[in-house]
Amino acid sequence: MKAIKFEASIWYHAICAWRSSQKQRGLSFTHHKKSIYFGLFLMLLHVQIIEGAGLHFVLHHVSPILAWCSTILHMYMIIWLLGDYNALRHSMFTLDDHSIHFQIGLRKSVHIPFDCIESITAVRTSSEDMKQETDSFHAEACPRIDPDMGLADTPQFELHLKNPVVSTGMFGRKKTIQKVYVHVDEPQAFIQAVKQKMEENIQ
Repeated sequence: MKAIKFEASIWYHAICAWRSSQKQRGLSFTHHKKSIYFGLFLMLLHVQIIEGAGLHFVLHHVSPILAWCSTILHMYMIIWLLGDYNALRHSMFTLDDHSIHFQIGLRKSVHIPFDCIESITAVRTSSEDMKQETDSFHAEACPRIDPDMGLADTPQFELHLKNPVVSTGMFGRKKTIQKVYVHVDEPQAFIQAVKQKMEENIQ
């Protein structure tokens, strides 16, 4: 059922969500505008279109049925890319009076109470150490494909949590996390807002 809901959401965002506006709830911050993901998205989209057309032409001489199966698969990948990017555009990091909600399109999300945050600082953890961590959540638009090759957003902040919280991934998969890495379009405004909310929740 979760897989069906995910597929339906992908198709909805690919076809119907181009003009929908982002709903402002509390303090909201975008995370996709200064991400490298848009360039990666365009590259992957071009690959699917060019490769799909070329492979269809080649396979058509062998088997028309096989050629169309390949084309349908490439078309599905294009729909998936469009849906993923549109969902990403319309998701935001939202702060209310008591918590912060990190939503990364349809991929993953986590809800963190401000009184659960021990500290928020500029990133101190090295890329090598990040690779070894199994209890961290990357609140970044671009998937961490290969940070060493530049195929990942560089996080600006890291949030250390007092207690573990549970994040939700694709198809409802759960993960217990102790740390959050954040890449956001307006870093200074974001960290000021988080620190202010943390102080308000202490009082």
